[in-house]
Amino acid sequence: MSHDDASDRDEGMVTVERWIAAAPETVFSFFCDRGRWLSWQGVTAEIDPRPGGVFRLNVRGDGYATGRFVVIDSCERIVLTWGWENEALGVPPGSSTVEVTFQAERGGTRVRLTHAGLPPMALGPHSEGWNHYLDRLALRAAGGDPGPDPTLVTPSFAFPPDTLAFLDELRRDNTKAWFEANRARYQNAYVDAGKAFVEAVAPALAGIVPGIRAEPRVLGSIFRINRDTRFSADKRPYKDHLDFWFWEGDRKTAVSGLFVRVAPDVVGVGAGSHGLDKATLTRFRAAVVDDDARAELLDAIEGIEKAGYLVDGQTYKRVPTGYPTEGPAARFLRHGALFIHHDEPADLALDTERLLPTLGGHWSQLAPLHRWLVTHVQQP
Repeated sequence: MSHDDASDRDEGMVTVERWIAAAPETVFSFFCDRGRWLSWQGVTAEIDPRPGGVFRLNVRGDGYATGRFVVIDSCERIVLTWGWENEALGVPPGSSTVEVTFQAERGGTRVRLTHAGLPPMALGPHSEGWNHYLDRLALRAAGGDPGPDPTLVTPSFAFPPDTLAFLDELRRDNTKAWFEANRARYQNAYVDAGKAFVEAVAPALAGIVPGIRAEPRVLGSIFRINRDTRFSADKRPYKDHLDFWFWEGDRKTAVSGLFVRVAPDVVGVGAGSHGLDKATLTRFRAAVVDDDARAELLDAIEGIEKAGYLVDGQTYKRVPTGYPTEGPAARFLRHGALFIHHDEPADLALDTERLLPTLGGHWSQLAPLHRWLVTHVQQP
């Protein structure tokens, strides 16, 4: 441990300090913004940084720490209560307090974290945990990449057989009458199973793209089952598949994501953007003609294609006016989207041992495309 770092355990208390090469307002933001927090600790979270606001963090993928924010002094001090929903860990919700202070020092920030109210059995694990995570914070807040968290735990998961049965029967009788008669199955096999899947896959996702958002709710990572039929000749009211999407930043402005589809006859997995609107298409084209950004894209695509995936999203027959019609940029200038989709057999959804590792393997290979789109096309 360097002279800039410190750690101590007193009676019922853990104290950890780090000097971080970033301004106090920058470091402070990593305790107030959900996406930034997840870039150094945790896989899913609810964070409402105001007095009385909710704090709920799935730290490693196998359990939630939960509490309430008590004090928010901008760029100076944060206090929140802390406890584990799994009371077998000996620190029930509301039983301990975490205080973090931020002090400008030597062009950076001295961060001091004090976790008080811990029972003796919890001092060692929490000291080890906070030292690990403040090391990751120090690297991330200074502009570095701490990489995947090696302590994450990925549980096993499989969809219940009725998920595929429900979707198959809905495909054959896509009517409101059938749906209403099977609403309880919809809740169990679609909504509840979908939420459980998002919770289970979140650690694997965080290991591939730290800070990616996995929200276990409909209109979060789970797409709604209702189809928008207002402008479609197809008036079937429901989707006969279960779609999931995982993204970075604000969901409304996210350009790229990792995704999966569970259908009666297939499990689809992929990454990228299925459609670029006018503003994002302009940024995409600017990145494609930029030498450095294009080199990164070509490198990502080369690796993905060598792994056997097909790149999709070409929607235009010609390169738009004003852009080069020859050379390495021309191929991508005909794209109005950029994504990769791969299909697996439907029974993968029911395989406890293979489902999450298979999805994670595909996403790991496709992540470079997602990262390129987030870096060069998505607004910060």
